[in-house]
Amino acid sequence: MKSNIRLLVLSLLVVHSSFAQNLDDALRYSRQGLNGTSRYVSMGGAFGALGGDLSAINNNPAAVGVFLYSELNITPDFNYTTSKASYLGSNASDLKFNFNLDNLGFVGSLKILEGPLKAINYGFTYKRTSNFHQNIYANGYNNSNTVTDYFAEQTNGTYISDLDEGNEYASDLSYDAYNAYLINPTNLSDTNTIYVSMYNQNGIEQSIYQQTTGYNSEYTFSVGFNYNDQLYGGLAIGFNSVRYVYRTTIEEIDSKNQIDNFKQMEYEDNFTTTANGYNFKLGLIYKITPWLRFGTSFQTPNVIKLSDSYYHVIKSSVSPDGLSYKNYNLRSGDGAYDYKIITPMRLMAGLGFTIDKKAVISMEYEYVEYRTASLRSYYSASEFSDANRDIKDFLAAGHNAKIGLEYRLGITSLRAGFNYLGSPYSNSQINKNAYTLYYTGGIGFNFNNIYIDMAYALGNSSYYQYPYLLKQADVQPYLVDKTTSQFLTTIGIRF
Repeated sequence: MKSNIRLLVLSLLVVHSSFAQNLDDALRYSRQGLNGTSRYVSMGGAFGALGGDLSAINNNPAAVGVFLYSELNITPDFNYTTSKASYLGSNASDLKFNFNLDNLGFVGSLKILEGPLKAINYGFTYKRTSNFHQNIYANGYNNSNTVTDYFAEQTNGTYISDLDEGNEYASDLSYDAYNAYLINPTNLSDTNTIYVSMYNQNGIEQSIYQQTTGYNSEYTFSVGFNYNDQLYGGLAIGFNSVRYVYRTTIEEIDSKNQIDNFKQMEYEDNFTTTANGYNFKLGLIYKITPWLRFGTSFQTPNVIKLSDSYYHVIKSSVSPDGLSYKNYNLRSGDGAYDYKIITPMRLMAGLGFTIDKKAVISMEYEYVEYRTASLRSYYSASEFSDANRDIKDFLAAGHNAKIGLEYRLGITSLRAGFNYLGSPYSNSQINKNAYTLYYTGGIGFNFNNIYIDMAYALGNSSYYQYPYLLKQADVQPYLVDKTTSQFLTTIGIRF
């Protein structure tokens, strides 16, 4: 397990502490959540063969060709996320809520009065494809290792003389940990390059606080056609806008008063990413019979340009001389790095059934080959060779499934849906079962040219994270059970 532990990379703390981009970054911007209009969400997002919804354009641009009228709508969203963490035999929980704009869009329809080509439609949509808002709190008593063991491992190979202030040969992390008296050299000779934790011989109470905010959104411009009310097609270009803000704090306290000259320490890791990218989409919807439709679409990989900024803070309350305690507070310099990520392409196929013009049943399958994601450097062709090898070896193909139902009663429509997002990890990984399930429902009211839709989506997922990783020892992960509740309202007008 020790040789494989670096491969179980769900610990963003390790990624950001070493200021290295890897598999986690590629995966974060390759996966999508369940977001969009209320009708789209309440039916599980299963619109690949139906079309006629502004959010569906992002998945299948042929959806724009299905519109019979010009349309404008907006969808705000209230999002409530609870995260329960199990760590070292202890349980804890935290929550996060926020308001978002999930969807905003417009479709224009140009009617053609003669010939089999019935209409040319065009559209613009804004859609939030992923929501990064989450708080996680984990707490437990660790008798095996501490985050200062990680500091020591990162400092190994550094001479003591290189840990002086302003020395270019020591990393900020090594300098701060050493000068906060959290790691010690194994001996004081000038040739020593091996370090150990100040207190790894005793147990320690650990608290882990993780806060993430941000989004991955897409602005889509589309054009589509309606051929003989039977074949619908569309093309689209999407522009991504990304903001991801991450802060993790590890606090270690000698709660049993058994460590000499140490009270507590705190390590705070801060990381911010801003990015933009683009992709192209192509889709078709074919009406096989008046009651059966087939839809398919293809989306090219996203090409995303990212800019990372980061810093850390280390605090400690220790007694270096064994006589009196002192408080230390050290902050690293600000770091920055620019790079690219190429996300996987996406393939979709779906079926839609209509019954008596009163009921709709839709199903959709999506294939995402996560192993084709890659990181690209502006500076060296081989810089991300290890990370890209990990992506190919430890990710897998993603299989996503959606089901949606709608039943109309006059001006009222009742809806329900199910959405399964498969785990992107291979069977050799600890998170091989880290899939997400959404259970959805909603109601809509159609007042001729104006409509109001409401939706609720309940999302559940479970996955493991590591507080830090060590080369020479096993680290216990904590299990996160995440539950998300989304409340959406869409107001739209047709004209």
